[in-house]
Amino acid sequence: MANTNETPPVAPGPPGDLGREMNPDARMWAMFCHLAAFAGLVPAVLIIGCVIGPLVVWLLKKHEFPFVDEQGKEAVNFQLTMLLILLALPLTCIGIVLIPAVPIVDFIFVVIAAIKADDGYHYRYPYPLIIRFIKWLPRFAAKRPVSLQMTLPATQSVLDCSQGLLHNGGVTRTPFGAAT
Repeated sequence: MANTNETPPVAPGPPGDLGREMNPDARMWAMFCHLAAFAGLVPAVLIIGCVIGPLVVWLLKKHEFPFVDEQGKEAVNFQLTMLLILLALPLTCIGIVLIPAVPIVDFIFVVIAAIKADDGYHYRYPYPLIIRFIKWLPRFAAKRPVSLQMTLPATQSVLDCSQGLLHNGGVTRTPFGAAT
C-alpha cells in the first residue's frame, strides 16, 4: 500500500533568489564600480578620483550589463554626494570637526556596497547619504522609441529643398514672396 503521508514533488523554482543578479560577470563589474571609488587614493587624482573611477567603469560596462548600469549609477551618485559634502563641510562651523568622518563613512559604505554587489544584491546607499544626480530606471521599465518625424498642418509653409520654393496651401511662391 502507498503511504498517504507523502508530499507531492515540488517543481524546481528559478535558480537563485529572484531579487539577485545571477550573471557572475555582471556581479564582478558591479563590484568594480563600487571599488573604483578608491581611485581617489591615487595622489594624481586625489579628490576627484573617487568620482572618476566609478564613472569610467560605469560608462564602459553600462550597455553590456543592466546590473552594472544600475550599480554604476548608484556608485557615481554616492561618490558625487560624498565629494559635495566634503567640499561643503568647511563652510559650516561644525563642519571642520566632521571632515575626518566623511572618508570613514565613504570607505565603510563602499565596502558594504561592493560585497552586496558581488553577492548579486541590488544595493542602494542609505537615503540621507546620497543625492541621486543620475536617475535610474528599473531594467523592466519599457523604453519608448523616440520619433524624429514631425508632422505639419497643411496650412503651414514648408520649404521644398529640391526646388527651392515655398508651398502654402497649393499656391507656390518663390522665396521672395512672388506667386507662380
